[in-house]
Amino acid sequence: MSDSGFEILKVKVTASSTDFIYNYTGKVTKAILLTEVPELQTVFRPVKGFFKIIRVSPLIKDGSVTTPFFEAKRINGKIVYELRPLLLSGNYTFEVGSTSDNVSRIFSKFNKVQGIRTRLKFENTVIEYTIEDVAVESPNMALGKYVIIKSISPALLPTPYVATQQVRRFTITPAILLWVPYLISQQTYTVTEDLVYKAVKLLETSFVEHYSSLAKVMHVLYDGRREPALHFRAKYIVLCSDQERMETLARILMVARTLGVGASRANGFGTVQISQKN
Repeated sequence: MSDSGFEILKVKVTASSTDFIYNYTGKVTKAILLTEVPELQTVFRPVKGFFKIIRVSPLIKDGSVTTPFFEAKRINGKIVYELRPLLLSGNYTFEVGSTSDNVSRIFSKFNKVQGIRTRLKFENTVIEYTIEDVAVESPNMALGKYVIIKSISPALLPTPYVATQQVRRFTITPAILLWVPYLISQQTYTVTEDLVYKAVKLLETSFVEHYSSLAKVMHVLYDGRREPALHFRAKYIVLCSDQERMETLARILMVARTLGVGASRANGFGTVQISQKN
């Protein structure tokens, strides 16, 4: 069990679909998870104003998210978004990040059904999948001179200054990217004004963006609507050297890796990889 209380389950699956998938594949991995571990329904149940302590990733292939997306085209001088659906076929991975006890429960269930072919109905198609392998990761963070946070799945980044997830930001400043992991690292699962301002002060005085940071908007279909989300590679220069603060920052980054960044993490948004450089 991780000393931090959070761990990541990494799952390898083979999967195929009888027809095209149009919705975001975070919904597919969530469907697989709840098919195998239905008692997790309570963990996913929405509680207004509270952060869910679980994250799933969409299906991943070769290190990149695999999901339907909108391709922007210019037709007669206007931008038109054309949806590119997905037909599942082959080997994929996905992740589940949560508390150590939840990850242990999922690992036990998945381990028992390895190699068993299962079918589930997903919208207009039938998905056939086989769990091939499961492993648990307990991430540890040690800060160097630089921190690199790379999105695996697109992120929905709410502003910390308005108490609604509908007001989004499309920037990767440290405060915008990491304020939710900060609150969770403080064992606070709802937004409080005092902690938000503490988060902004700590993060903006501890990290600064490197010029090589990149961000772009990706549009996906999510529950029938076109959803703009952010893909990014944020490289931060670490500004502090105080040991106590470094430990606090390391825990924030550990939470970001296990539980993701931003909103709708339980539906497959905000999965990141984190690395350090000296």
